Amino acid sequence: MTQPLRPCILLLLCALAIGAPAEPVEDFHTWAAVVTTGTLGNGDSPYRYWLEAQGRYDDDSSHLNQSLLRGALGYAVAPRTVLWAGYAHVNNDPQGTDEDVTEHRYWQQLTWNGATPWAGFDLATRTRLEERTVESFGDTGWRFRQLLKLSRPLGDASRLYLAAWDEVFLNLNDADWGADDGFDQNRVFAGLGLKLAPWARSEIGYMNQYVRRPGRADAMNHIVSVTLFLNF
Repeated sequence: MTQPLRPCILLLLCALAIGAPAEPVEDFHTWAAVVTTGTLGNGDSPYRYWLEAQGRYDDDSSHLNQSLLRGALGYAVAPRTVLWAGYAHVNNDPQGTDEDVTEHRYWQQLTWNGATPWAGFDLATRTRLEERTVESFGDTGWRFRQLLKLSRPLGDASRLYLAAWDEVFLNLNDADWGADDGFDQNRVFAGLGLKLAPWARSEIGYMNQYVRRPGRADAMNHIVSVTLFLNF
């Protein structure tokens, strides 16, 4: 290698090292949720309701990082298609801080579910738009979320089923409380479901959450996810 080329190569290597993304910070979480949906009125009514409560534990599942209460009203525009509008109250308790952060989310979504031609798999989709505000800040952060879920019974008469889904989150603008325009996070889940009753089922499995954090290392969380679904 000639002497004149060495400084250029060293400079290039330094630039690549500086520009390389840092390894994500990993943590083990446990998330638990109860989701209740149902029909308002008689069985033919198109009106729906949605009630949800979640608790999310971080720091190797030793610390309640986030609690969430979500409610909504829906209207079935078709037998398997529902339009929703609702509100979520989110309390965040970040590690290393003494103050909770309260977030208010107004949200709208479209849900659909139905059979697929793929060997007994069912498909569910959820398209959600959120308007997020944080107390003590003035901006509203707009976020788009898209979820696709596949499920398949383990046998014709089995109450067990396989479930897998992916949800991508995109921030649509910057906000003074920290939201950054562009890709926000992705969640992917794989697990087992159990039909407990005609109106109840549970799902437990592994979720991987990758979160983009501008200005610092991204986060990758390995999550035990447990959800109870009730439908009336």
